[in-house]
Order: sequence, then C-alpha cells, then structure tokens
Amino acid sequence: MRLAIALASIALYASGCRRVERFPDTSSETPTATPIPSGPQGTLPLTTDFKLGTHPRILLTADRLSGLEAMSHVNHPSWTILQQNCDEGLAKKVSSGHMGEDWANMALDLALCGRILKRADYTKAAVQYLTALFDDQTEVGDKKGGDKSAERDDGYAIRNVGFLAAIASDWLYDALDGAQRKHACARLHTYVFWYKKGGYRPTEPWSNHFMGYFGAAGMGGLACDGDDPKGNAMRKHAREIWNTIIVPGYRTRLVGGDYPEGWQYARLIGAVLGIYADGEGRASSGGPAKMVTDLPWLRESIAFQNHGFLPDTVHTYDSADWSHKPATPFPQQFYGVAMALPKDDPVARQAVWLGRLAKRPGEPVWNWLKALGDEPGRVSEDPRKGPTSYLAKGTGTMFARSDWTDRATWLSLTSSAFFGDHQHLDQGHFEIARGGDMLVIDPGDYDSYSSTSHNVILVDDKKENNRWNPNQQIYSKLAHVARYEDNGGVAYALAEYGDAYDPDDYPQYHKTHSVARAEREVVFSRTPMDSMKTPGQARVVVYDRFTLTKGTYGTTWAGHAGVTPTVTGSVIKIPVGRSAATLTTVIPEGVTAKLLKEPTLQTDTIFMKNDPAAGIDSTRIEISSPRGKTERRFLHTVVVGAAADAPPVAVKLEAEGLDGVLLESEAYLFTSAAPQKVAAAVWYKVPAQATRHVVVGLAPGAKYAAVPESSGATCKISLVPGGNLSASAAGVLLLNVAACAVK
Repeated sequence: MRLAIALASIALYASGCRRVERFPDTSSETPTATPIPSGPQGTLPLTTDFKLGTHPRILLTADRLSGLEAMSHVNHPSWTILQQNCDEGLAKKVSSGHMGEDWANMALDLALCGRILKRADYTKAAVQYLTALFDDQTEVGDKKGGDKSAERDDGYAIRNVGFLAAIASDWLYDALDGAQRKHACARLHTYVFWYKKGGYRPTEPWSNHFMGYFGAAGMGGLACDGDDPKGNAMRKHAREIWNTIIVPGYRTRLVGGDYPEGWQYARLIGAVLGIYADGEGRASSGGPAKMVTDLPWLRESIAFQNHGFLPDTVHTYDSADWSHKPATPFPQQFYGVAMALPKDDPVARQAVWLGRLAKRPGEPVWNWLKALGDEPGRVSEDPRKGPTSYLAKGTGTMFARSDWTDRATWLSLTSSAFFGDHQHLDQGHFEIARGGDMLVIDPGDYDSYSSTSHNVILVDDKKENNRWNPNQQIYSKLAHVARYEDNGGVAYALAEYGDAYDPDDYPQYHKTHSVARAEREVVFSRTPMDSMKTPGQARVVVYDRFTLTKGTYGTTWAGHAGVTPTVTGSVIKIPVGRSAATLTTVIPEGVTAKLLKEPTLQTDTIFMKNDPAAGIDSTRIEISSPRGKTERRFLHTVVVGAAADAPPVAVKLEAEGLDGVLLESEAYLFTSAAPQKVAAAVWYKVPAQATRHVVVGLAPGAKYAAVPESSGATCKISLVPGGNLSASAAGVLLLNVAACAVK
C-alpha cells in the first residue's frame, strides 16, 4: 500500500501539482501583493500567560485518545488503514515523499500507533521519521536537510517539516530526550522566522504557502512553549498572525467560506485553521468556540463545500487548479474543521459526514487525522437539506440546484477579484451538471489558466491592450456578484467583471483598455416543465452584456462539453449519460455554433494554454457576435433533463428596453441597456401560454405598475414606474399572468 501511495504522490506532482506561484516574467506580470483590508481583528491576547498543559497538547485530548483505543479494539476501517501504514513504515525506511510529506504523515501515524497500542517499536520508528524531517532530505539518514530544509520551493516544504513535524514533536514529547526536544524547537523556530522574512507571500493568508508557515508557527508554539523560549516566540508570533492577518483577511475577503486557490489546496488551509483553533483555543480563555467565532470562515466553508458537491455526492466544484478531474474532495478540510467544534455542533456533525463521504483513491491522505475525526459512535449529519442555493460573496461564487436528490440539476457561477496563485482566468464562468452527468464543464488542466478553457466571453482585440488575447487578464480588483437572490422557485445572480479584461497598470500607465463593461446574469428556474416528465429538470437562462471600446473588436461566447455536441442551427444538444442539456442561442439571431476539439493551443504560458485535464474529452462551443457596434448581447437558454426528454423550444420575445425568451410557460426578461438603478419604463409581448414572467435587472426595491394589453393570442405587458408592485432587493419581479391579467 505504501508503494502505491508513493507512486500516486509522484504521479500527482508529475502531472502538475507543483507550485506555479511565480508567474512568467515576474517583472511585468506579477501583481503586487494585495494588502489585508481593515476589518475586525482576532481577539487572542498577545500575551502567552495562558499556561499550556502537559503533552500532548495538540488534538490528543483524553476523549479522543479513548476513541482511538476503541477503534483499535474493533478493527475500525480508519484504524486498520492507519495501522497498515504503521506496519509498512516499521518494516522499511520509506523515502520522504514530496518535500517530506510521506515522512511527516508516517511519523504521525506511527506516533498514534505507538501511543494507542503501547508499542515502543512504533514510537521509536516515529522518532526516526521526525528526526529525518529535521535533518534529512530524501532518504532517512542522508543528512542533507537542516535549517534550510523549509526553504525549498520558496517555503512550500514548511507545511511538512514545520506544521506537521511540530504536531509530531508534541505527540512524541515523552519519547524525546532533552537534546532532541531542543533540536526540534530550534529547527521549527528557524523555519518560522526565515519564512517571515524570506518566504513566499508571507502576509497573504489565502496563499497555501502562507498557511504552512502559519501552521508551523502555531503548532511549533504549542509544542515548545513552556519548555523553550523559542516556543514562546513562535506562539506569540502565531497569535499576531491570527489577529492581524488571518481574521481580518478572511472576514473581509473570504466571506461565505470559499478559497480562491481551489479546494485541492484548501485541504491544507482548513486543516491548519481547524487544528490551530482547537489547540490554541483549549489553552486560551473562551476555548475553541471563541476562535471559531473570530473566524466564521470555518463554519462557512462546510456550507460552501456542501453546496459545491455535485448531486452525485462524489464529485465537487472544480474552480482554480486541480490535478485530476473530474474533481473529488479531500477529507482533511472536513476533519480539520470538525476538530475545532464541539461534537454536538450541527456543523461539526455535517463536517464529519462530508469527511466520511470524501474519497480520493490512490491519493496521499492524512490517516492520523481521518482516524481522529472518524471515531466510532461519532454522530454525523447529512447536510443535504434546506436552501438549494448559496452565495460566497468573498469570491463571488454562487451555487444553485433543483433539489437535494441525486438526480438534481446543479449550477455554479463565479465572478471573483484576483487574489493570487492558482486562480484561473474564468470570471463569469458557469458549469451545469445533472446528477453525476457533467454537461457544461470546466475541462482545464492544472495550470491551464486560459479563458479559452472556461465558459466565458472571449474578447479579440488583436493584442492592442491584451497580451493574452483573447483571454482575460489577472488584474481584476472589482469582479463580484452584484445581485443575488433565491425565492425558492427561481435563483438569480448578476456577475460584474469588466476589469477582468483590463491590462496591467490600467489606467495609471496603460491608458486604454478593450472592455468597458462585462456583465453576466443567470436565472435558474426550478419550475417543472410539462413537456419533460423526468425528475431533476431545470431551466437556466444566461444573459451577457458587453461594452467594448471599439466596434472592431470581436466577442465570442464560449462553452465546453465533455462530449461532441450536435448542432442544428441555433440549437446545441449535449447528451451525457442519462442526461442532456439543450443549449439555444437566442441572441445574436441566426448564428450557428463552431465546435473546436481541444486543445487548440498548448504553450508554456499558463495564461494562454488550452489543455484539457488527463482523461477529459473537451469540445469548445464558440458563438460569435457580429462586429461593428460596441454594445454586444448574448442570450442563451439551457434546458436540462433526462436524455430521452423532449425540451421545449426557446422563443425570442418582442420587447423594448428588454431582451427576452419564452420556454414553455415561463418568460425571462432582462433589461437590455443596463441593470436599472432607478425605475424606467419597459414593455414586452408574450403569447397566452406564458403564465409566469421573470423580469430581472430592474431597480432594486423600486415600485412598478404592470399594465396588460391583450391583442388576440398575444399579451403586451408594460412596466412603468409607480404602482403597487415592488421589485425585490435584487431587482427581480415575478408576475403570474392568466388571460393577460396580472394576478
């Protein structure tokens, strides 16, 4: 098993799971570090007068140790896997893995085996691997490590030789002599304070490198404080980081629980923050609950990931860098958060449920953390209930689904400002799945950042302003979801991301740009369709407003399918498994999609590369708008249901001040000039069959009168300022109409 894990680890990193934080040509392409916004700071006192108890201080409370003992007696699956790994580490000397990852996890597994089974041979082997983390590099005893070991890859290694090694130092405290303890604390102190001065992005809490550094400081402080002055320095430093960088950064920029580098990297972030909140919290007034209150992200991350699961509860939302697709979640994040919360807390129970669900065969896992989180009798709670949409405001990521069944239709939309590494050029990107059938997909491989790898608008300005033409750029500071609501029947979001296309240093030094406005509105309707009888159906309507600075520039609507679609005029059919998505271009009229088999461009420049992930078949759907005018509009419908269902035909509506489409009995209208800020008059015409009208882009909270006018089989509705109908806070008005009478 150990060999299989080692090979999987090698394959993982060989396939691209490596640091790409340093952008090509850093002198011109790397944006300056984003300052932490002012906001509520953490409340950990900087004094470390709160005395720590005896070792172990990190995670291994009496009740958790009892739970592990119970697991060992009944051959619980999580314990069995852990002990198998211990036996392999005892039988032979394993290599370090990626910058010490295998040694760190082996030391922690063996430390638990030795403590729970009271076997000195396990404990002795754990000490050997811990020593290797501090002194060696690739093979036990090679003496190629040392004080510079954490500096590898600009500090990537500190998560293993610092954070995880510090936990092992605490767990093995009684097995270490005085000289070994002093040596461990000295190494940890050197790693932490080197990183503070020379590590990668040492003030950006959403960097995975940063979180390894913080984890080393926090765990190093807990492991060494009281025994060594260096421990007190690390513990105080970790509290400063928590109070002044992590808490204000996450509470202002990561509201809603998302993580901008993607959840492949968040497995470290959630574990570090949860374990620190548990360990430092138990040593401080207020306990872990106070620290979780300081950092709402911990709870919010569980809600986010629950909504990010596809309905099959196997695959998950795949934003930013992922080494293997379709994406499946890691358990570390879930168990890390569960550690910081009381067992009877509903969010803790949900985290355990999701952790037990998360399986990544062949991937390196933290057996020791899984065993702690998965103890027998620990109650879990299925979180798949309640509201069927979610918005993480911090990264502008929205999810919606038709219901919580495994056949539901699921939607994601993202519009995020630029944070840093591993984010792709995907503002406005959306995905659609039904059950486990991925219909409108994100095929991009790790470090395939290009917008051509995502479902966005491509802008061709012939490189007048955009060196990565036709892709977006990395300098957005303003992209966000400006409006969002879910009234139960309809979920709606407005993404604004025009500056995602801006060149570097616009407008200070580069005076021109190509895109003055980029807006995408999405309506997700759960209303059942009479023509489609199978559960799990939904209607998605996507409306794009673009304002260019020159009419000669091109705009192309791009989408992706994991199969080769069929194209009939303006209608595109995407059949996958038992499901199908029928995509219709309503605006511009009379166009036919172009299908491109990917990759279409492979290059070492990550912002240009269009490379599907291994095993992913990708066809790019391109729909171009005629050039000439600076205002461009796209209106698309996506009807999702079973493959055998016959979807309704999309019918463009006549209107003024609006663009609209009819799908069976529902009409969808979008203000064509711009989302209104103050109420303005508009009108549209619908056939009698349109009994439910969804009008978006109105002035938030404004009053309107709906004036109907019947003309044979057609009904004209005029919306005029005043009256007794109120648009919602998101500017949505829902009308129920029968016989051209508004109810």
